[in-house]
Formats: sequence, structure tokens, C-alpha cells
Amino acid sequence: MENLIGSFSIFLDKPFIVGDNVKVGAIEGRVETIGFRSTRIRGLDRMIVIVPNKKMTDAELMNDSERISRRARFSIELSNETSAEQMKAILRPINIQINYAAF
Repeated sequence: MENLIGSFSIFLDKPFIVGDNVKVGAIEGRVETIGFRSTRIRGLDRMIVIVPNKKMTDAELMNDSERISRRARFSIELSNETSAEQMKAILRPINIQINYAAF
């Protein structure tokens, strides 16, 4: 009965849809199907994990598909002979913002 109530909550509130990347507790992956009793998530290791809808509504849920942007830090090592123009040519295709305070 709790899973049925959980499924109504999922269908009405729509915290995630099929295709979203979610993390529920230790389970992380892409939502494959949403049923009345359970939700199937394809994990990062390509395995299907069947999660009861009660857990989907009770546990903390992170929907990665709703993220507006993502921050990442990369280190690019260059030789001392690399010119400023060469550095710009390297960075231009990956369209990043340079934090000059890090230099």
C-alpha cells in the first residue's frame, strides 16, 4: 500500500521523469521506467536496480537532470615556452572561464 501511495506522489509531484539522472541514497543512475510499485534505475555500472516507490519518496532524491550548470576544475600543464596565444588557442575550443586568481 505504501508503494502505491508513493507512486501517486511521484505521478502528481513529478520529482523525476523517465530519462532523468537521479541519486537516491546509494543508488545513482538513469530512470528507465516508473511503475505503480517500483521505479527501475539503470545504474552507472549498467545494472538495473528496482527501487520501491516508497523509498523513492521517503529518501533524499537528487535529480541531476534539473541541474542548471556544473562546475569542474581541471589542471592543464604547459611548458614554460608556451606563449599566451598558444594558451588561448588551447582553451578556446573548450569554452571555459579562466580564474586568474588560481595562477
